[in-house]
Amino acid sequence: MITLTLLMWPSAARAENMYAESLDWLAADADLAARGRVADLGDRVRITDVVAIRGEGPTELTVDPNGCAPIALHEGEHVIVFLRGGPDGWTPRCAVERAQKWVISLTEPRGAYTFDGAILTTDDAIVAYVAATASRPVAHATSPAPTAYERFGLQQGPMSVEIFDSPAGRELWGGSAVYLAVPPYEDLRAGILEQSRSARPDEREDAARKLANYPGPEVEARLRELLADPYVAEWISEGRVVDRTHPVREAAWRSLGAHGADRSGLEDPTRR
Repeated sequence: MITLTLLMWPSAARAENMYAESLDWLAADADLAARGRVADLGDRVRITDVVAIRGEGPTELTVDPNGCAPIALHEGEHVIVFLRGGPDGWTPRCAVERAQKWVISLTEPRGAYTFDGAILTTDDAIVAYVAATASRPVAHATSPAPTAYERFGLQQGPMSVEIFDSPAGRELWGGSAVYLAVPPYEDLRAGILEQSRSARPDEREDAARKLANYPGPEVEARLRELLADPYVAEWISEGRVVDRTHPVREAAWRSLGAHGADRSGLEDPTRR
């Protein structure tokens, strides 16, 4: 058994974990990614000169941003939008699933983060990057990964990657960890499986969470192996152990559940 003892004490300062969405996730989570020009502002936003980047859409859009976080747009501004299609027309992602973002200015770009935490600052670079994401297949779990979608308030969860040591991480830093929502690209599967065999328990736990997005017999077999992971975390307060947890086992258990796997007869490590 491998044990880590964690001491608990009150903190005078409050550090905040920060979360943001990558361009990769914005594009993967939308039915249409398109560039255009803001023609009219009001209760609805009319966008003209629309050119689809991913998906297919009309040359003019009228979008109702009701329910989305306020964002400063200006008539004549060039933008890239990420929309969902439906019986009532094109809808911002935020109105559908409380996502964080549905539009980025191409005139004055802000918050255009790549998968690895770089920040794109020109319209051509942003459009080219979003177009290129279409060539990377995304793996889809049979049901959402709880640790992912609960963080972002989404019905279908992205993976979250820590990007502290990157331009985006430094821009977003709020005193603690910085996470970026990214798609579960299929070409990452083998690397995440390898990470699940790391000597470091934090890396095994991270891999076990991410494997929720990668259904398949090899992944399920590895998650079942991780249910016997030896790592134990002990929480100490006032000189005594107040809790013991198995973080890797718990992550593996939840990921198996996200796959819809049969867990009957298995011990639930999340129960205390």
